[in-house]
Amino acid sequence: MTPSRKPRLCGLILALSIISGSALPTEVHVAVKTGDLAGLSSALDSDPAMINAPVRGGVTPLHVAASMNRRDAAELLIARGADVNSRTDSGFTPLHWAASRDAADVADLLIRSGADINAATPAGITPLHWAAQRNARKTVTALLAAGARIGIRTANGYTPLHWAVMKDANDTATLIAFKAVSDEMASSPPPAQDLDPEPQTNREEALVENRAAASPLVLPSTAYGTILMVSLDFGEFMSFVWVQSLGMWVGQYEVTNGQFRRFRPSHKSMFYEEFSLDGPDQPAVFVSWEDADNFCTWLNRLHSDRIPLLYQARLPTEGEWAQIARCGDNRAYPWGNEWPPKYGNYSDLTSRRYLTDWHGISGYDDGFVVTCPVSKSGVNEWGVYGMGGNVWEWCADWYDNTRSTKVRRGGSWDFDTRPNLKIDARGYDRPDARYDTIGFRVVIAKKPPR
Repeated sequence: MTPSRKPRLCGLILALSIISGSALPTEVHVAVKTGDLAGLSSALDSDPAMINAPVRGGVTPLHVAASMNRRDAAELLIARGADVNSRTDSGFTPLHWAASRDAADVADLLIRSGADINAATPAGITPLHWAAQRNARKTVTALLAAGARIGIRTANGYTPLHWAVMKDANDTATLIAFKAVSDEMASSPPPAQDLDPEPQTNREEALVENRAAASPLVLPSTAYGTILMVSLDFGEFMSFVWVQSLGMWVGQYEVTNGQFRRFRPSHKSMFYEEFSLDGPDQPAVFVSWEDADNFCTWLNRLHSDRIPLLYQARLPTEGEWAQIARCGDNRAYPWGNEWPPKYGNYSDLTSRRYLTDWHGISGYDDGFVVTCPVSKSGVNEWGVYGMGGNVWEWCADWYDNTRSTKVRRGGSWDFDTRPNLKIDARGYDRPDARYDTIGFRVVIAKKPPR
């Protein structure tokens, strides 16, 4: 340990011990808390026994990862042998801790890794009790889907539904009540004449209509510019613009670091020389095509209740991306046919000022050396930002028949030549490639027919 790092590490250890009310945590606890995956791996290599080491109170590193929703750290710990059912002195498992914070990413991982979904403390408190009380809708959904028992009572006689009602947790109370009635009907179905006689072929249409009536999500309209907001929780939202000609919602912005860190808390977009690429509102970079595709899968799995029925999140195809960039005409560049650009984030006069060996676009200055906040990346007539520069955007397509590289479109902050700024310009890279100039955008489109 270098002298310059000692004060910071001591401060982190003290902070964590105050939070946990326990003795000093191990290096593994500190690495989990700070999101230092490299440090976590190194500490476990040095002393594998620390994987389940509790501090006073019985708090293990996996409890810390669960409470902070650090899925990457939790995955590493579980892969190294962390006990998913370890308990604190009060009898709380990591799944309890995840449920109490609606840490849905880690809760989902723990459930898939064999955590006891009905683990009860000596006081009878289960993860479902905690999730219900905290109105942790996503975690309640995951627990119920995994088979969590809704009738378990605490020592005081309260079920998870009681806990939800006592705290006015209306969302989770509704989910649990619906599950209770569904279970009752499954064990004792109503007479045939009481069942809905609606033909099976019409039920999906009815579900869409009912969802539209009951949900704030806006279903397709004929008007361009309808906005769909998808909450990622913890203050992060994604906004999508309805594009009628494509029949889909298009990500209004490139996916930001803040949004991507809801999926991968440890993600860092790092620096270019001394200029940060890692601001919460800057586009996420050092993201591979595989990372982007996995983000869409995560969005569909854990946030499907915020996406309209029969729709899914995915990467745009190359053809869809080009249509979004052209805004319904045959322009050469995302901003039109003029030169220099009207907007966008490219290598410009500011870049040349700070990076003296750069040429930059003559007569153009967007004011940013590297990536800019997505809301400052220039907006087209359809209300979509960042189609010109800022970062290359991964598309769904393979580049050619070899199926070895994926397409990226749109140019980036380090480009300054006219051919490379055109809408038709194509880039490509391996699906696992990560660079400081490549990010991605998400669209929400109809699911393909089965």
